[in-house]
Amino acid sequence: IGKTDNELFDETSSQKNREIDREILTSQTIRTFEKSRTLGGVTRHLSTIKFVYQPDEGKPRGVVGISRDITLLKQAEQQRLELEREKERIKIMANFMQDVA
Repeated sequence: IGKTDNELFDETSSQKNREIDREILTSQTIRTFEKSRTLGGVTRHLSTIKFVYQPDEGKPRGVVGISRDITLLKQAEQQRLELEREKERIKIMANFMQDVA
């Protein structure tokens, strides 16, 4: 809170964020997206929503961005996919064993 993109991110990421903000201001739309960031060797997955801050339906004052850390959700989804693949492999092996028997 209270920091600019330049204080939080590298120049390339900051520039990309400013471009997205300009697009949101111009189009007056809401954008939701997911990003992965690695800081200090730790990768975090973030879900972000950005929208125009326009108090009292007046002149737009800027863009508001809210990010949530969804790393645990992403990890759980990856584990679920791995379990589904393992389940499928076991099913194939069981069917093969029945055919051989």
